[in-house]
Amino acid sequence: MVRDNRAALIKGARQCIEQIGYARTTARDVASAAGVSLGAISYHFGSKEVLLNEAMAEGFRDWIASFAPIVAESEDQGVDGALRAAIPQFFRLITDNRPLVIGFISAMAQAEHVPELRNQLAEQYRQSRAAAAAIFTSTVGPRLADMGLNATTLSSLVLALVDGIMMQYLLDPTDTPGPDDLLAFYEALLGVATDVPAALPGAPPATPPAA
Repeated sequence: MVRDNRAALIKGARQCIEQIGYARTTARDVASAAGVSLGAISYHFGSKEVLLNEAMAEGFRDWIASFAPIVAESEDQGVDGALRAAIPQFFRLITDNRPLVIGFISAMAQAEHVPELRNQLAEQYRQSRAAAAAIFTSTVGPRLADMGLNATTLSSLVLALVDGIMMQYLLDPTDTPGPDDLLAFYEALLGVATDVPAALPGAPPATPPAA
C-alpha cells in the first residue's frame, strides 16, 4: 500500500495545531507527528506555513460540516424548532471538538502576522456567512425583507454570538451561560416580540390600551 505523505502531513499538522498551538508548532513537530521526513514538507507544500494554513482550512471545513445535521433539521422543523434543537447541540459540539476549536483560536491569534492565514480564515468566514445567509433567506426571507433586514448582516451577528459564547465556554464552562440559560433567554425574547410587536422594525403598531 502506497503511503499518502501529503495526507499524513495535513493530519500531523492538525494534531500539532490542536496539541501545541499554531505559533509554537515547528516543522520538525509536524514531520514527527506525520512520520515523514522534513523534506516531505517542502516537497508537498513548499513551507511549513503553507502546510499549517491548509491544515487549518481543513479543520475549519470539518467544524462547519459538523453543523450539517442542525441545518438539515431546520428544513424539517422550521426556524423555531431548529433553534431549540441547535442550542444544546452546539454546546455538545464545542465539548466534542475542543482541541479543534482551541487550534482555530490559536491560529486566529497569529492571523495578523501571517497574511496568507488571515486571508484564508477570512475566506472561511465569508463562506460561513454565505451559507448561513442562504438558510435565513430560505426560511425567514420574506420576514427579513419586511423588516428591512439583510440576511448576510444577520448571519454575521449570529456568527459573532456563536464565537463569543464558544470562547467564554471554553475558558470557564461552569460560569458561562449554558444551553438551558440560552433557551430560557430565547423564550423571553419570543415573549417580548409577542407582547410588544412595535419593538420589531416593520411590525404594525401595538394596539393602544383601552381608556
